[in-house]
Amino acid sequence: MKRITAFLLACILLTGLAMPAASAAAAAGPLAASVNGQGQVAVKGTAGAGRQVTIRITAPDGRLEYIHQGTSGPDGSFSFDFKLSGSITGEYQVEVGEEGAASKLETEFVYNITPEVTPTPTPTSTPTPAPPEETSAPTPTQTTAPAPISTPPVQAALQYLKELADSQTPVTRQQANEAVRQAEVILVKLTGEVKEADIPSLLKHAADSMRFLSVIAGKAKNPAAAAVITDTALQLLAAMQTAAITAASQPGLQAAASSLAQAVSTVAAFLKVTADAQDRRLIIAETDAAVQTVTALLRQIQSSEHGVGIVSVLISGLGEMVFSGTEERQSEQLANRTAAAAQTVVNNVGKVTLVMEARNTTVANVSQAMEETMLNKADSAARVAAELQTKLLAGKILSKLTTQISVHVQNKNGTAAEGVRLPAGLTGALEAKGLHRLELVIGQASITLAPDAIAAAAGQPLTLSIRPLGSGDLTVPQQAAAQGQPVYEIQASQGAAGSEAAITDRFRSPVGITLPYALEQGEKAGRITAIYMGDSGETENMGGSYDPSTGQVVFRTAHFSKYVIRENKVQFGDAGEEHWAQAYIEELAAKGIVRGISDSVFAPDAPVTRAEFAALLVRALKLAANETAAVFPDVQPENWHYREVAAAHEAGLILGDGGRFHPDEFIKREDMAVMIARAALAYSDAQEAADPAIYLDFSDAGSISGYAGEAVALAVKYGIVNGTEAHRFEPQNHATRAEAVKMTALLLALD
Repeated sequence: MKRITAFLLACILLTGLAMPAASAAAAAGPLAASVNGQGQVAVKGTAGAGRQVTIRITAPDGRLEYIHQGTSGPDGSFSFDFKLSGSITGEYQVEVGEEGAASKLETEFVYNITPEVTPTPTPTSTPTPAPPEETSAPTPTQTTAPAPISTPPVQAALQYLKELADSQTPVTRQQANEAVRQAEVILVKLTGEVKEADIPSLLKHAADSMRFLSVIAGKAKNPAAAAVITDTALQLLAAMQTAAITAASQPGLQAAASSLAQAVSTVAAFLKVTADAQDRRLIIAETDAAVQTVTALLRQIQSSEHGVGIVSVLISGLGEMVFSGTEERQSEQLANRTAAAAQTVVNNVGKVTLVMEARNTTVANVSQAMEETMLNKADSAARVAAELQTKLLAGKILSKLTTQISVHVQNKNGTAAEGVRLPAGLTGALEAKGLHRLELVIGQASITLAPDAIAAAAGQPLTLSIRPLGSGDLTVPQQAAAQGQPVYEIQASQGAAGSEAAITDRFRSPVGITLPYALEQGEKAGRITAIYMGDSGETENMGGSYDPSTGQVVFRTAHFSKYVIRENKVQFGDAGEEHWAQAYIEELAAKGIVRGISDSVFAPDAPVTRAEFAALLVRALKLAANETAAVFPDVQPENWHYREVAAAHEAGLILGDGGRFHPDEFIKREDMAVMIARAALAYSDAQEAADPAIYLDFSDAGSISGYAGEAVALAVKYGIVNGTEAHRFEPQNHATRAEAVKMTALLLALD
């Protein structure tokens, strides 16, 4: 929530203190604490008669060891007895606050002897507080707050929260205060040093506490108390994410993801009791982060059954969340995150490991047994995708799931694998089962393609390989083009081992390539690109994107050959640090997607023509076209842009206007959004906006042409376009070269 405000409010509500006033009583009497050799602690003191007293004990390592409330007797005396939860020796700090007092009592005790392990905890003798009412007059129907059990602290906290959640009466401020205090016990445990073996049970306790808190917040009489409860729940959710990512074993990963998903499913209740718009945005944002953490855990979980169950909980929890009109963008992003979690489960189903058995070879053969496994995996992936797709649709999440078989080649006999040989007819069989993608992971490199992307002759096996090359494998011109950087040869061939013939035809659809690259000092990730090298030294910039976190560059190609990965530094004098689009311009120029009007001038603020923008998208997406295809009467073969416009038309990015394209006209912002949206839908996982009006909240939205509205909404949804400082879209204005570059760069950043 508003963290500073919530903290100050918590200091008032949770200690049971009012702000100090001239009439506030000072905390009375002495305070004494002692501990015996078995870790049994006794705290005694005096306060005002019949006052609510709160005790907090902090361990030597700074964690909260014990927290509890009680009521002093008629003579003002109070006592607390409990057993230390661990064996940490040193000085423990004791702090006691009294309702209505302006100061607190403090003391300490030193524990020097390791406590004996006793099978049965010592029962608490802590007094049960009778919580005051919200008003000065007692309410006959008000129940007493459930008494927490002091040992062990986490179980005691859960017991208190459960009893309070199960009670049939409204929750008073004091009960809410105690609920937060008990939740803090779990929070402190969760944020302290936790053994890996203890993570699953502690995360389950945290998820249970969030479930109880969600009920308690809904029954709270005082909105301020409900706000503090909600803030505590969000802190628990954040702490759960930090603890969950440390899980390592399969059971630990499954338990962590399941508990975190259960915690996410409670968020709807906290939204119901939260009215402040900023606080609601914070709740949704924390939920979004938690869903991403669940997705990261799902990538490591092998059981599809567990994965489906975890995603089902996420979908159900999201379906219960009620959003306001101003939160639709956040809610749609949250829906996309949930769909990504579902896609992760589907991808996991299709993972197989291929062991390279044969000696004296660098190619792993897919055996008949492995072929059957892959086909069965395709069926399983389709089944899981259909099941989760149904659940997504029921939850009103419209994202479409895809299926993928991912073959991970495992080296054997000390020989590094360089390729995979697929049996004749396998890709066709996978295509017949509706498989969308086949991924071959070879070391740190991979090849991803549609089953029908590369055509081998009937009855012939298909071999795909990625081989690192040394300088001795390159021609002199290639060595010069490589500039000392890593070079890889990527090949597709058909035929049996020893009699393969290279496939030189262009592929039916682009193939994705992932190659490793170590970023050198001073290099920028945005300038790393893949470059095709011909035998005579001719080059073609393939573009691609580099991820520093994985140390890999990903690009797409319609043909295989030799490729070098290196930085390509391109700069322009009129698009330097002073220009807002410098990073976008230099990145796309490095990848050969955009060009300046000269080697040193880019003209970023000049308008861009319709043909220029079509060519920009074609280069960015690596599109090709039949050069003899008829296009538009105003686009002729002798025009520089003929091939690019033909490719854009064949890909469905442009349709023309009245049978003509008007290539030399400057492109309007809304028309650029239309082309971008078509590209996003065709070449990424982007989905149309469920309700375009949510994203068309510009002050000049009425000026957007009817045909462009949905496209502009999609582009806004994915952050590709935005308005001016005056919150206008200016759809009829001409787009600049800088704007075109930025939009294209953001398009390429989509998954």
